[in-house]
Amino acid sequence: MARLESSFWALVALVVTTSCTVFNGKTLQEDAGSSPSPSCGCANVPGAVVCEDFEGGTLSSLWQTAKSDQPPLIETSQPHCGTRSLHLHSRDLAPGESFSSTLIESETFSKPSLSGGFYVRAWVYARRGFTITRDNFMALFEAHQATGNYLGIAAQLGATTAAIANWTTTPLGFASTDASLTRDGWTCVEWRVAIAVTGSSELWIAGASASLDQTNTSPTPAYDALIIGIFFSGLQYAQPAVDLWIDDLVIGSQRIGCGP
Repeated sequence: MARLESSFWALVALVVTTSCTVFNGKTLQEDAGSSPSPSCGCANVPGAVVCEDFEGGTLSSLWQTAKSDQPPLIETSQPHCGTRSLHLHSRDLAPGESFSSTLIESETFSKPSLSGGFYVRAWVYARRGFTITRDNFMALFEAHQATGNYLGIAAQLGATTAAIANWTTTPLGFASTDASLTRDGWTCVEWRVAIAVTGSSELWIAGASASLDQTNTSPTPAYDALIIGIFFSGLQYAQPAVDLWIDDLVIGSQRIGCGP
C-alpha cells in the first residue's frame, strides 16, 4: 500500500465522524440513508457548501491547481450531466514516483456548518482500461491541515478495493471494501468524515462501504483543505497512466446522496 506523503501534502488538511456523533447540531447514525438530492447539477442540494458541475467552462477562484503535476481540465468529451466534466490524467509512473492531478479547496472548512465534519459526493467515470497496479493506491479525496506533522485522511482506490486511510493517528488507521469504479460508466462515490478525538469515516462506492471507527481526527491546528482528484505517492509498483472524469461534485454538512 502506498503511503501518501510528500512536501506538497504538508500544505493542506483533514476531518472525521463517529456513529451517533453530534455533527452540525444533529446526531448521525452510521447507516444514515441518502437524501433525495439530485444526481445532476447544483440546484436544491440540501446542506451544500460547495457544488460544482463545471458547466461554466472554467474553474472558479475557489479551486487551486498550482501544485498539480498535471492540472485537471474542464472538457466536453465525457459529461455526466449537462455538457462538461473535469478530466484528470496521470502519465505512466515508475516505482517510487509521486504524481498529482488535483483540485484543492481551502475555504469551506472555515464555515460553521462544517466545524464538526463534512460529506463529499462526486460522480466518477473510468474507461475500460482503468487499472491500479497490485498494492498501489490512488487517493481520490483527501483532507489535511495546512501546517503541522499530520498527513491527513483519504478515500483511496486500489486494484480491486476502495479504502479509507488515516495518517493522523499512529499506527495508521485503515479500512477497505471490495469495491471499484464501474468501467465505461459513471459511479457515485460518497465520503463522510467528522472531527473528533475518537472519530470515524465512511466511504460508499458501487453499492459497498468501508468504515473506519475509533480513530483520532482532531489535530491542532485544525484541518482546513480538501483535495479532489488523482494522487499517487511513493508507488510500490509501476503504474500505468490513469484517466478519470469527475462531475456534479458536492461538499456539504449532511449526506448528499446519489439522487434518482
